[in-house]
Amino acid sequence: MKRKYCELHVSRKATSDPNFSEMGSLVVYNPDGKHLGVENSYSVLLATLGEEGWELVSFSETQDVINTSLRYIFRLPMEEYNKLITK
Repeated sequence: MKRKYCELHVSRKATSDPNFSEMGSLVVYNPDGKHLGVENSYSVLLATLGEEGWELVSFSETQDVINTSLRYIFRLPMEEYNKLITK
């Protein structure tokens, strides 16, 4: 089964502000190298992926003194992806 993959990247900064909204970037990978990217709040991107049926297949986290970097890899069957882009 062919699948489409995307990566959600979030960089968290140490803050005590309860109203701080973390920004995320989402990249959908294409075999021709012309990847699609979008930026929005992390929660909006994650909710959208869930609503569209993307499946989490990998997660990694790296930290330094100030930032935490989160990377999520999702996949979706190509048939389902094609339905999404033709809506």
